[in-house]
Amino acid sequence: LIDEGDSIQDSTFQQLAFHAERFSGVVLLLVTSEEAFQDRFLPPELARLIKFTVIFDKPTPEQRAAIWRSAIPSRMPLASEVDFADLSQRFDISADGIKSAVFRAAAAAVLRQGESRTVTMDDLMR
Repeated sequence: LIDEGDSIQDSTFQQLAFHAERFSGVVLLLVTSEEAFQDRFLPPELARLIKFTVIFDKPTPEQRAAIWRSAIPSRMPLASEVDFADLSQRFDISADGIKSAVFRAAAAAVLRQGESRTVTMDDLMR
């Protein structure tokens, strides 16, 4: 994983450039922040290998609500209080943030001792 905190001297960038240059297929680099892959942060050997950049907008609240719904497995016990529209309005996060929140909520529910192991709104908001 590479983020905006990585320096251009970081060997991760050099390793990525080395392997991308030798790979005969298409390489997709997915980042959660446009700033993380600005040319000024990239070493020249990696920047010259990037041919196309596609920037996706952050999901709208309606899209986030749909992502919340789809991130919850059908077999996961879910409290009736869970409100996906409310979650999508409260938290301006991307799909990977939603996925992480669902995972943490499921882990919290499973680890509860002597209580219901149903995922609650509080679990999802932590």
